[in-house]
Amino acid sequence: MSKFSSLNQPENRGRPKGARNKLTMLLEDEAEEVIKVAIKKAKEGDSQAIQAILRYVLPTKKAITEPLYINIDERMTLKQKVNCVLDAVCNGQVDPTVATGLVNSMANAMRLAELEEIDNRISKLEAIANG
Repeated sequence: MSKFSSLNQPENRGRPKGARNKLTMLLEDEAEEVIKVAIKKAKEGDSQAIQAILRYVLPTKKAITEPLYINIDERMTLKQKVNCVLDAVCNGQVDPTVATGLVNSMANAMRLAELEEIDNRISKLEAIANG
């Protein structure tokens, strides 16, 4: 019999529904005052208070990249495709960070294709074995 079967359940099942964390309740009660103090300090020139408020108010900007136009033929091998991307990086056409993401995407696509091929082979073998 397992440690906690349907018949053997612990008496204390954790925090009751609707119960709140003491720290959360304290923070909610004091939040308005904390915000007022942070704003006051920021107005006085406290750089940490300024940074904290700006991080909360202003969202972090995400990098936007231009569409890539790299001459890659579908019939190329993965190695040839990666070499095309590396050539584009060396020629200054593609940012190295973008190229890393592109090469990783190609590698993931290759892994998926390999798994699909393995699955097909297993299915054929099972059909032969059962058939």
